[in-house]
Amino acid sequence: RCLSDWSSDVCSSDLVVSVSSHFIRTFPTTIGDRHCHYVTILRDPVSQFKSYISYIKKVYPNLRDATLYGYLPPNVSGANARDIATWLVSQAGHVLFAENHTVNYFSWYPWISTNREESDLALCHRSTCSPEEQLRYRTDRLVLAKTILDQFFFVGILEQMGKAMPALRHKCREAGLSVVPATHLPRENTTDDIREDFSWLHSSDEIGSQVLASQSEDRALYEWALQKFVSPK
Repeated sequence: RCLSDWSSDVCSSDLVVSVSSHFIRTFPTTIGDRHCHYVTILRDPVSQFKSYISYIKKVYPNLRDATLYGYLPPNVSGANARDIATWLVSQAGHVLFAENHTVNYFSWYPWISTNREESDLALCHRSTCSPEEQLRYRTDRLVLAKTILDQFFFVGILEQMGKAMPALRHKCREAGLSVVPATHLPRENTTDDIREDFSWLHSSDEIGSQVLASQSEDRALYEWALQKFVSPK
């Protein structure tokens, strides 16, 4: 749903304590009349890529949305992880996880919102940009992603979840925010039953090296956030 709908009948409700969403993409300081505290947990880019491939193989048989099919290679169920990766890195950034997924997630909509007229935002997919616009975006995006995350209430690291959750709880208590007790949080791994072969995912393999190169800015963002997490000022 669009942000204006959320402002009127979701985020403004006193019954709403928090919202987990992939659809708030420009990170306003307030929604409706409520101040936003943004929380995210970053994951090592290679682990995230492996998880994505395992996940789409699991859910593919049950997909019914033609738009979602457009973001995936044909015959996902019968393809191995390397075949899927080969297709992804050939898509020039037009599908999820083709390149620098996390940096693009945080920076694309804020960037395009400040670099285009509001009337042009309906056609704001990166594939519709001019070469000059794409070059400016690629030049700006990593710094912009860092700037945005610097404004978040909390940025944790998945590989350090044992430290991240207590740190988040402490910060919430300092801010006067209530947190559900840890014993009430369920644990689930939605791809635990899938074991793909990722032995090719290294710099000496043709496709593996392309995947790693496609994550260069995600790697830089992750290592920047990791350093801030382990050595806060």
